[in-house]
Amino acid sequence: MKKFLLKIILFTSPLFIFILFSFIFFLFKSQKIDAKMKRIAEEYECVLMGDSQIQRLKAEMFTPNTINLASSGEPYFFTYNKIKKLLNNEDSKIKKIILGVSAHNFGASYDRLCDVTLPVGKHMLKIHLYFFSLDNYSDFVNVHNFPVYELFSAIYYRTPAFGGEYESDKSHPTMEIINSIFENHYESLVRAKKNKYFQRKYLYKIDSICTQKNVDLILVSTPYHSEYKKKVPAEYYDFLNETIKKIPDSNYISFLSEETDPGLLSDANHLNKRGAVIYTDIINQKIKSKDNPDRYRKKQ
Repeated sequence: MKKFLLKIILFTSPLFIFILFSFIFFLFKSQKIDAKMKRIAEEYECVLMGDSQIQRLKAEMFTPNTINLASSGEPYFFTYNKIKKLLNNEDSKIKKIILGVSAHNFGASYDRLCDVTLPVGKHMLKIHLYFFSLDNYSDFVNVHNFPVYELFSAIYYRTPAFGGEYESDKSHPTMEIINSIFENHYESLVRAKKNKYFQRKYLYKIDSICTQKNVDLILVSTPYHSEYKKKVPAEYYDFLNETIKKIPDSNYISFLSEETDPGLLSDANHLNKRGAVIYTDIINQKIKSKDNPDRYRKKQ
């Protein structure tokens, strides 16, 4: 009997040691990530957040104390958890959050990004694990299909997605490029119908925590290529508008109704370097025109 128990102990010891080491490593790395988020919250007054559309905007053109933390393909679930970590800092100096929101944010591609059965969903788990607490982990994956291997893989992943500015010198996108991006965003309308409510849920959570923390939330729809806009089903524009309308006293800046010069776009829905400078300035001017006690909502 003793020999049998000894064999069990010898067999399970490596696994136990690995789990214990992983837990310690997770705590150590979490502290480093938390410390960096704390520094950001205490240093910057304005934060740009969202997906790759907002990555194109120039943080330094808003104020010297603005940082771009937008990350490519980032669903609002992850954005919410980043914002929560920033704003829960008692010494946070953040006064404004500029968040990207548009029709494609409610498309099927964002459902794939939260599906850990797919490679892209597993990648999202890896780059965002250290930004959210396990108490809302079940909103990202099915608790009955807990991806233990992917969780351990994410623990040891080296580069959490802090995001940041991205530039492109490309312009005048071809129809091939436009069609490719459209298919990526809206390849499955069935998946999108499930996803869009999940996206809306966390967009509202973002608005709620900003309200609680007395932070102005500014929603921005950056320009689309005119040919891309024609291809997007009307229901997504309707859903976007309905979503915005349900946010009390929302501060919303949209460029979706204008005919944007293709020379300012790198593809179907991204500004290039020159376009980023022009539209960052326009957005900044629009924000400044509203930046007074009579126009901004007063949060309790």
